[in-house]
Amino acid sequence: MRRVVIVGAGLIGLATGEALLRKGAAVELLERHPALGEEASGAAAGMLNPYGDAAGPGPLLEWVRAGLSYFPEAVYRLESRTGLDVRFRAGGMIEPAFSAEEEKALEGIHRWQSAAGIRVEFLSPETVREREPAVRSGLRRALWWPQAAQVDNRRLLEAYSAAFEGQGGRLRLGTAVEHFLTRGNRVTGVRTAAGEVSADQVINCCGAQAGFDRGLPFLIPTEPVKGELLSFRTERPLFRAILQCGDGYAVQRSEHELIAGTTSQRVGFDKQPTEAGRRKIFSVLERLTDRLAGHAPEGHWAGLRPASPDGLPLLGPTPLEGLWIAAGHFRNGVMMAPATGRWMAEAVWAGRPLNGLDAFLPDRFMVS
Repeated sequence: MRRVVIVGAGLIGLATGEALLRKGAAVELLERHPALGEEASGAAAGMLNPYGDAAGPGPLLEWVRAGLSYFPEAVYRLESRTGLDVRFRAGGMIEPAFSAEEEKALEGIHRWQSAAGIRVEFLSPETVREREPAVRSGLRRALWWPQAAQVDNRRLLEAYSAAFEGQGGRLRLGTAVEHFLTRGNRVTGVRTAAGEVSADQVINCCGAQAGFDRGLPFLIPTEPVKGELLSFRTERPLFRAILQCGDGYAVQRSEHELIAGTTSQRVGFDKQPTEAGRRKIFSVLERLTDRLAGHAPEGHWAGLRPASPDGLPLLGPTPLEGLWIAAGHFRNGVMMAPATGRWMAEAVWAGRPLNGLDAFLPDRFMVS
């Protein structure tokens, strides 16, 4: 039986481990934090956006579209196996335009996305107000993405963890990996404070922290991008769809919880929420709705998105034999977890990168 060690128990690590268990591997998952959800996977809002961060056609858009198609099947499998409800809901996404400048920007988005085959259409102000009465009046038009969906990422983490351990995977929380063990040009395991763990294959799923081992003969160039979020208690659901406003958004996570975000800052590994971030998120909400005027948020936190220099994830083998990486998903980690897990499991099992994922191979940055 193949022994695989995965470093990092966020959604990417858990999904990869769960997929490898289904193939018959023996998987040990090591997480430095004493609880799940302490990094980006727990901090997110759970948006499943049909174009991700893509600004036009290209590898990122194709990756996101393929990945989103795996999500419903993964939800069904996890919920059937664990009995947990991850609150997956395909409610669509709306981005309203309140000015001529915003309307022109939406026209450009509609033009390229329609040409790329994305389902997107314009809605009249009357249709938006009929569907979303809480949206502020004065909008000119809005874009509507019917394939957009959402999930409670915290519950998804719980479901993946339960499925992983239920299939015999070993999850070790509070176990920080200090460095990778090597023999010649091959990785043979990892060293933790509790001792060495040997493995046939090791997968680095540490997100923004993926470059933690400075002793490797190459750099892993992921970096943290801070994003702040607020949560509000609502007496009843304020929105049915995801509401987007430029870089900001509002997601009705449950009947009584609304999540709003976000900011984007390159400030290292600082996760401290700020008053400036709070004001920016409130400015987004004020453009979208007047229903939260005077409401104080119940929660305010920040997460660190794992970014790469070219905006694409790192998926595949490294120059060291036996060491793989799945990191750098930026804003798309929740949405791409099921697909990444499946693709990484297939690649590790086959011992080679999968066809069609050349644009994401880590060796584009690594020279040993």
